[in-house]
Amino acid sequence: GFAELLEHGDLDEETQKKAYRIIKTQADRLSGLIASIINFNELDNDELPCYDCDVALAARETAESLRADIEGRGLTLTVDAEEAVNVPTRTERLAEIFGNLIRNAIRYNKPGGTVTVTLNIDRFEVADTGIGISEENLNTVFRRFFTVDKSHSGKIGGFGLGLAMVKKICQREGWSISVKSKEGEGSTFTVKF
Repeated sequence: GFAELLEHGDLDEETQKKAYRIIKTQADRLSGLIASIINFNELDNDELPCYDCDVALAARETAESLRADIEGRGLTLTVDAEEAVNVPTRTERLAEIFGNLIRNAIRYNKPGGTVTVTLNIDRFEVADTGIGISEENLNTVFRRFFTVDKSHSGKIGGFGLGLAMVKKICQREGWSISVKSKEGEGSTFTVKF
């Protein structure tokens, strides 16, 4: 709609600038959605070999890459990782899992809340003190395009592919993923190797 208005030249300079910003934001969002869909579908064709990966290192590196977001939201991050936990997979798969789970823990948390990553020999958990997930949505959070932000504006959430990707990777690796949550108290996602 803004592109058509700009084409006709009926907007004042300030409204034009706003229109350009909105068009760019939405174009970037659409590009992100397309990239997410491609990444999700490419996992089915990923035949690259697995190798032993250091899970604690992947957790720490991912958490560190998100530190600015964590601090910007006034959250506290704790990574309690047992050392020498290696699993046969690929580093980018672990980074995708940790990235999605930690970003969600940041995005849906409360100001001053906590994000805790715990790792031991047979599992890891990402827990938050955020808004939680309603009981009726616990069975749907891993579906493609499910998002808590029903407005489709993207102000809170993403495209609803992150947890679907996490589940798909876990299934591919032979791992299980589960979630426990209570509205207003937070969520805990558990991946068992």
